[in-house]
Amino acid sequence: MTANHNSTYLQIPSANRFRSHTGPPVFAAPKPALSYIPSRRISVDDLNELLIDLFPGGEYNVDLNQNTYKIQAPRQIGDHDLVRCGK
Repeated sequence: MTANHNSTYLQIPSANRFRSHTGPPVFAAPKPALSYIPSRRISVDDLNELLIDLFPGGEYNVDLNQNTYKIQAPRQIGDHDLVRCGK
């Protein structure tokens, strides 16, 4: 008995045809920006107030090392931000 390959078997497409994303686009979270501010430029209280004003959701982290604040936040903190708070 000979098999007829053209009419009796189910054709399965390659798996690569079905590898498509059907949900919403997925983007990587942006990396936090680093800012370095010498501690002599701004007091702890003023820095705290500035960060609360700029990032009310609390999405920042501050470390103090060798008299320099290292701030991780969604964006960099520039001189214009320090001037805005009077520093």
